[in-house]
Amino acid sequence: MPTWKKIDQLLKEYRSLNIDDAYNHDLFNRVAITFHSTSIEGSTLTQVEAEVLIESGLPAKGKPLEHSNMVKDHYDALVFACNEAKKKRVITSEFIQEIAAHVMKSTGGMVNQMGGSYDSSRGELRKGSVMAGSAMFPEYKKVPDLLSKFCTIISDQNKSVKSTSDILRLSFLAHFHLVSIHPFADGNGRTSRIVMNFMQTLHNLPMGIVHKDEKANYILALEESRKAETPAPIINFLAKEYARFLEEQISQTQKQSKGFSFMF
Repeated sequence: MPTWKKIDQLLKEYRSLNIDDAYNHDLFNRVAITFHSTSIEGSTLTQVEAEVLIESGLPAKGKPLEHSNMVKDHYDALVFACNEAKKKRVITSEFIQEIAAHVMKSTGGMVNQMGGSYDSSRGELRKGSVMAGSAMFPEYKKVPDLLSKFCTIISDQNKSVKSTSDILRLSFLAHFHLVSIHPFADGNGRTSRIVMNFMQTLHNLPMGIVHKDEKANYILALEESRKAETPAPIINFLAKEYARFLEEQISQTQKQSKGFSFMF
């Protein structure tokens, strides 16, 4: 079954199960997204450790404090973005910088580069060159204008999208173009994925995820899209990831609905 038809079918099943109304569903969903997103960026916390940290504030024992801070900040950034989606906030450069500031709150700081000094913990735009793997991103002097144009285009298209597939494609495109601009010294991947989630929430869709075990394929899809100058590879990848996450949530809900049974 083509991915978009599969997603439509899964969404019907998802909604029929009233998963969004389940107890603590928002917490579980945001913890899962945070766990996978930060794991992609190097966090060593398990999903259980991430959940304990978020619920109790207790850092994971035996793990770098930076990893716990990364997880906590990502979760707070995601909650912030979801709350702003409920307010129907328009995507602007300032809004994206606010998200980045939440993402980098505890792990960012002052950075000195060719163009001067800036504070990554406040979501300030980079002032120097940046690379990730073999990818060289736009010159820092171009970043403010590129980010502004990106926001204008995404905001305009956000007003007219209606079908599920068009909404998801736009959220995936926003993720791809923002991470390709790479406006910050660090936290670009996390921020771009949260912007994707913001757009999905804005249109009352379940939030998607990039699973940590798909990191290599995720990076490959980004690279293929840049080299081929078409977003098709990353859109196809993210659509499959979206379908997978829906399947996981449906399966878990169905198991829970069978009820508790004693085991002796």
